[in-house]
Amino acid sequence: RLERLSHSGNKIRDALTIDKVRDKIEAHLTIGDEELKHLYKQTHGERELIYAVLPWETQKESLTVTDEETATLYESLKDTFRMPGRVKIQYLFVPKEKVEASAELFAQTGATLPELAKKTGLPLKETEPFAQSGPFPEGISNQVAEEAFALKLNEETGWVHYEDGSYKIKKTAEEAEKVKGLGEVRDKIKEIALKQKAVEAAVQKLNSTKAHYDAADFEKMLAEAKIPALHIDPKDFAGRE
Repeated sequence: RLERLSHSGNKIRDALTIDKVRDKIEAHLTIGDEELKHLYKQTHGERELIYAVLPWETQKESLTVTDEETATLYESLKDTFRMPGRVKIQYLFVPKEKVEASAELFAQTGATLPELAKKTGLPLKETEPFAQSGPFPEGISNQVAEEAFALKLNEETGWVHYEDGSYKIKKTAEEAEKVKGLGEVRDKIKEIALKQKAVEAAVQKLNSTKAHYDAADFEKMLAEAKIPALHIDPKDFAGRE
C-alpha cells in the first residue's frame, strides 16, 4: 500500500510502506520491479503481493500553478539557483618538453600576451567563463584556475611553472556571484511546483479510494479507480537467493 509520510512546506514525500523500499526512495534511488520482488520476498516470504504505482504525471493535467505559488516556491529554493563567480582568461602555454629551451622567453618583461604570441608563434588562447569550483575549460587545471581567480581584472601573472608546462595568464573578464532571478527560472519553478501538487494529488487519490474498501477488495478498488494492478507471484522468486 502507498502512504503519504509527510508534507512540510513545499516538500512532499510519499513512500511505500515496505521499509526497505521507502528508505531507497527517500535516498532518491529508483527501484525496478525485480528489486522490489526481491525485497518483498526477504520481508514477507512466499506470499503473493498485489500493489499499485500511480505515477504523478497522471494527475498533472488537471492542476495549475499560480504566480503567487511560483513566487513563494522561488523564495524557498532561491539558493538552488545561486551562480558562483566566474572569470575569463587569456593565456600562453609552453609544454614541459619546451620549457628548458624557453629561458629567453621567460626572461622577457614588458611585452603583452599578444606581442609575445606574435613574436614566439605560441597560440594565444582564451577561455569561456568558468567558476573556481569548475568545470574548467579544456587545458585549464585547478592550479591555473587558482592563479586566474587571484588576479585583478586585466592583471597578468608572470610565467608560472607547473608539472605539465609553463603559463602566462591574464584575467580578461569577471562576473560576481549572483542568484538567478525569478524571470530566469520561472518555468523550472512551475515544473517543480506542478510535480509537488501532482504527487500530493496521487497520494490523496489512493488514500481516498482505499478508504471505501476492505483489504480483500484491493484489486477491485484499483480497477474502479483505473489504476493498474501489479502482481508479484511466489513463482517470480524461483531461483533467487
